[in-house]
Formats: sequence, C-alpha cells, structure tokens
Amino acid sequence: MNVQETHTNHSALTTRGLLAPAARNPGSGYLADIRRFSFLEREQEYGLAKRWREHGDHMAADQIVTSHLRLAAKLR
Repeated sequence: MNVQETHTNHSALTTRGLLAPAARNPGSGYLADIRRFSFLEREQEYGLAKRWREHGDHMAADQIVTSHLRLAAKLR
C-alpha cells in the first residue's frame, strides 16, 4: 500500500472528525471505529512524517496519528 492509498483509507475518519467525539463516549463503538485504520509500513510512516515536518502537511500528520490509535487504546 502506498502513501496515496493510505491517505484514502484514513480520510474517511480523522482525529478532527468522527473519532474525537466517539472517544468521549466509551459505549459508542470507539474501538470498532479505530480498527478501520490500518497500520503503516515503515516507509509509509517515514514519507508521511517527512511531509508533515517539511511541508506542515496536516493530512499526513492525521494519517500517522490515526494509524497508531489501536496501540494507544491497548495502553489504556
């Protein structure tokens, strides 16, 4: 999966959209929502991080964050 495909997968739900309100309501299916985001390959994450760092690309930052939501939920 390339960065463009990842962008498409992550664009339906973002941390600025549907997920943030769902996180406040534990019974809302938050865990089911975050399963929709795939983990990134090392090269994908690097490319997105570079876009965010060099160009301030907030969509790239959102993709990185959403790809790690399952890991953060496991730590809770």
